[in-house]
Amino acid sequence: MPRSPNTKDLPVSARLKIVWFLSDMATCMKLPRRAISEAGAIFGCHRNTVYKLWSGRTTIAVQQCSNPAP
Repeated sequence: MPRSPNTKDLPVSARLKIVWFLSDMATCMKLPRRAISEAGAIFGCHRNTVYKLWSGRTTIAVQQCSNPAP
């Protein structure tokens, strides 16, 4: 299903905040139940988006290093 017309990509800083939030909740890199759904509710994005960010967290770290915030 296509994305809504007014929806923009998440900035790298927001992606990093979500991954940090999940990292704080993780134990031995394993998330507790409902952590992804909770992060989606807090940050205002779908749980599938949060899951993709958690699965690709090393890519986000590389983007942060190559794209420093102004």
